[in-house]
Amino acid sequence: MTPTLDATPHIDAAVAAIKAVRIPNDVYPFGEVPGTNRKGANSGTEPATYLRVTVERRYMEATRMVGRAGRVAWRVSVRSASTNPRNTRQGLLDASTALNEARLVVAGQTSTPIQHETTNDLDYDDGYYLADVIFTYVC
Repeated sequence: MTPTLDATPHIDAAVAAIKAVRIPNDVYPFGEVPGTNRKGANSGTEPATYLRVTVERRYMEATRMVGRAGRVAWRVSVRSASTNPRNTRQGLLDASTALNEARLVVAGQTSTPIQHETTNDLDYDDGYYLADVIFTYVC
């Protein structure tokens, strides 16, 4: 089976996995957080607490035997944002609980177990405490 090169189904799978364990259900793909697009595309008020998910394709070496990579490597970044630092840390924990060592099913393919790559501690910007947790997998 040919791996999908489109990040959209990967984002959908990661968001669904986090939503399955997170109450409240305030998990959004990048660009869909209410009130965060300054050009008015996302109407509403920015939530006091939320998680924002991005997925990016990353480098993976081709195998020598076939001269191409049979699967694609991906990086999932989850940004936890809140007006309260405890809620920001809880968001990181929720994302880690949902994704660490889990497997995503994307376009009929099951990923390798998702591996933690790094966590960036709290930072403060424009009224929000922000922190990131990043994972990698192959699918």
